Amino acid sequence: MQGKSIRESRWVLFTLCFGVIFLDMVGYGIISPSIPLFAKALSASDAQMGYAFAGYPIAFTLFVLPLGLFVDRIGKNYIIIAVSMFALCLASLMMAFASSIGMLIMARALQGFASASAWVASQPLVAGVSGGGEVNSKEMSVVTIAAGVGVIVGPLLGSVGSLETPFLINAALTFTLGLAVSLFLTRRGTGSSEKKQGFMVLLKQKGLLVACMAIFFSCACFGIMELLLPLYLDRLGYVKAYIGILFGIFSILYVASQPLISRWIDQKGGYVPIYFGSLGLALGMAVVVQATAFVSFSVVMSFLGVFSGMLFLASMFIVGKESKEGQRGSAYALWNLAFSLGYLIGPVAGGNLSSLFGLKTAFYIFTVVLLMGTAWIYFTVKRSR
Repeated sequence: MQGKSIRESRWVLFTLCFGVIFLDMVGYGIISPSIPLFAKALSASDAQMGYAFAGYPIAFTLFVLPLGLFVDRIGKNYIIIAVSMFALCLASLMMAFASSIGMLIMARALQGFASASAWVASQPLVAGVSGGGEVNSKEMSVVTIAAGVGVIVGPLLGSVGSLETPFLINAALTFTLGLAVSLFLTRRGTGSSEKKQGFMVLLKQKGLLVACMAIFFSCACFGIMELLLPLYLDRLGYVKAYIGILFGIFSILYVASQPLISRWIDQKGGYVPIYFGSLGLALGMAVVVQATAFVSFSVVMSFLGVFSGMLFLASMFIVGKESKEGQRGSAYALWNLAFSLGYLIGPVAGGNLSSLFGLKTAFYIFTVVLLMGTAWIYFTVKRSR
């Protein structure tokens, strides 16, 4: 009886889902400080390391839609989430003891599968915790805050000890959390016996399409910043530590702003924060390459963190609001696919634009594209209403 009451606790559900998303994002960022060590230990070229990195987003993209359908049809969210943690544990062990570039690529691909499983099964569970089809932005912010904190902690943990140490620590944490999920997470799934809508039918719902476009733009912009902004700062003479601090400021404001953004969404709905978030992100992309002083960069990165947080939480809230029990797995799978494609396309497009037209021009082009996207979102929502 006691075990049953624990499983029915909302706080247990929030705690476990927070831990799952947090450790997933820690696992994503933990490898960053170890890239030079892997390259030396495996005698890998830059191209081979690029293939290893690509293993994660490719696997994520391939698995996220089928996993979303699986969540809707089977509804055993706790099993999928537990599997994601055990798979992430195995991926961490494979990275700790990687003896070839092929093994590292396989580990990153397994990590991509684990990440897709964690997100598409956790998000519908958190979105549906209130019952009755209602979605609470404050409860959804559990996911965004967990992701933001994980982004901050991942590289910090990755810098601890020898090459193997961070991955062994993460393996132990994910295995322990996998056991906790297996024992204590609610058995109430989010599947439904109703006839399922296809992905294209879901995308015809304007709200879902707007949410997917919003997160795509957000991730594409962050992807180009992650690639090109350090190069710009390096040319201005900034050392590695200061570059890391600036991205840390972005992440901290992203997390710290979530309670206020949640309250705003409760008052105005999800679309108004998306308008302001995409408009602010567009202007921030143009302004950040005008700054030269550290204080100026800190201010701009603070605002960019807040605007990105608006797009992340508001778009995820809209997906939950515009979908219902039994289709949220597929709906959040589409959101996650847009998330993944943004990270894939943003750096590739940004790097090519920078090579062709110059680094600053690449930021300006993204600003124009994002302004056009903001206008499209505004008029699409206005017409649908």
